[in-house]
Amino acid sequence: MPSRLASLGLAAVLVASITACTPTPEPTPTPTGFSTEEEAFAAAEELYRDHVDELNAYYAGSNPEYEPADYLSGQPLAEEQSILEQMDDLGLRIEGALVIRSLERGPAELVGSAWSIELRSCLDSSTTRVLDADGEDVTPARDELIALRSEIATAEGGGLRIVSSVVNEDAVC
Repeated sequence: MPSRLASLGLAAVLVASITACTPTPEPTPTPTGFSTEEEAFAAAEELYRDHVDELNAYYAGSNPEYEPADYLSGQPLAEEQSILEQMDDLGLRIEGALVIRSLERGPAELVGSAWSIELRSCLDSSTTRVLDADGEDVTPARDELIALRSEIATAEGGGLRIVSSVVNEDAVC
């Protein structure tokens, strides 16, 4: 019996040493389900529009359950969460709604099964105002038309999220 236990122990050590030297295969990305660039663009546009609608509903008070992580990832998510927290801490609220004046497709790229899609938008904030806890207008001076360039990409676990959104200095709304 001792020789059988020793053999099993040796076998376990050999298996462990072999598997320790074998590179771990890269995980296969979750497919997005988009078979064409058109489908990916349509999904990206829908996500973008839904995000603006949900954000407007949140500011209007009709969607207190708004969850930025349903639409954003990375830096845009961190920034939006920070803004929402700061507004709450300062007793500020937004009245009015952002309006998408235009939404254009930029380049798209498929790497493996992960999409990266650029959308260029023009947002109109002319009907929005920032109000303090007393209802006083404290809206800062700002451009009412904002040209943005956003990247929508396949998120971990599938689906799409806005992973970048920057002012598009080269565009005019």
